[in-house]
Amino acid sequence: MEFKIDISKSYGIVLEGGGAKGAYQIGAWKALKEDNISISGVSGVSVGALNGALIVMDKLDEAIETWEHINYSQVMKTENKLVNAVFHGDWKNTTIASFMKDGWKILSDGGLDITPLKELIKKSVDEEVIRKSSKQFFITTYSLTNHKLLNINAKDIEEDRLCEMLLASAYFPVFKNEPLNGERFTDGGGWNLVPIDALIDAGYKDIIVIRIYGIGHQRKIEIPEGVTIYEVAPRYNLGGVLDFDSKRSRKNLKLGYYDMKRLLYGLDGIHYYFDCQMEEQQYYEEIVEKIGKEYENISLRYINEKVIPHLAEKLGKKKDATYKEIYLQILELCGKELKITKYNIYTEKEFIEKIKEALRVQEKLMPDMIIQLKDTIEKIID
Repeated sequence: MEFKIDISKSYGIVLEGGGAKGAYQIGAWKALKEDNISISGVSGVSVGALNGALIVMDKLDEAIETWEHINYSQVMKTENKLVNAVFHGDWKNTTIASFMKDGWKILSDGGLDITPLKELIKKSVDEEVIRKSSKQFFITTYSLTNHKLLNINAKDIEEDRLCEMLLASAYFPVFKNEPLNGERFTDGGGWNLVPIDALIDAGYKDIIVIRIYGIGHQRKIEIPEGVTIYEVAPRYNLGGVLDFDSKRSRKNLKLGYYDMKRLLYGLDGIHYYFDCQMEEQQYYEEIVEKIGKEYENISLRYINEKVIPHLAEKLGKKKDATYKEIYLQILELCGKELKITKYNIYTEKEFIEKIKEALRVQEKLMPDMIIQLKDTIEKIID
């Protein structure tokens, strides 16, 4: 595979806020680190700031370990029965009355107790390492006391207060909010969910934004001439912002990893990740061959003018879709039907072999992939 971005450059990374969805960002960072992509600056808000600290400290293994085993007790003090009822609809261990009582207690206490999160930050963050790092690190938060949005350079923070400011960035509205050094803060994502401006203002020209679609306000930022923004974003739901579940986090780690690979190598596909090797003419020939093999009396002209455009429409593509788009969509439909894992990078031939293998394992006849849409083609002919 060949890189589709300039690997000689150093990049700024923007990490969006989004609570429990943050595992996706660490998966994306793993891909960047694996391919030796240079990172010279990080801007983050809320969970993006917490993950940003780990990136600046270069603690990939620790970050992965944390997210792979994340649970509610590492973030907040609350009973599992309450969590299961709110996030998973599991009411078997609680009642409405108990739920209301527990909920009222949280409200009367001023919000969810996040003492575990404070302890996790203190344990994971080495302020000295961050201050000595060659990477710039910007933390976004909002001062309730001064009614001001802040993009703070970590090296400008008073000594021994870096962990406090990371917490200030992550003070989600439902968390119990306590003053920090006499000042109250709240989650910066409510005012600046994707803090690109911090890196633009610092002079960065090449910026990779890692989206996780959190809750908050995305400010409209004017991108100056000469600044290039690359965006990596999930195509699947990453879960709720407070849904701290290790199973989902492990899945999100994988999605972030492969989505970043998609950016770095220009991979094709929607559900899958294809390192395409064929040319447009080859895709056309493959489609025509499969249709012609099954329907010997169809003319090439009829295939071109009727079958392929209608096939594209049935696949959800425009009638002028490329043969490559049609071909890959057929592969993806077969792959999803046969439950072939998406957590891999495939060439077209490798994926076809996976389809054949899956069909053999499932003891089915091995039809050509186009036969998966045979009914559609027959309707066109009729």
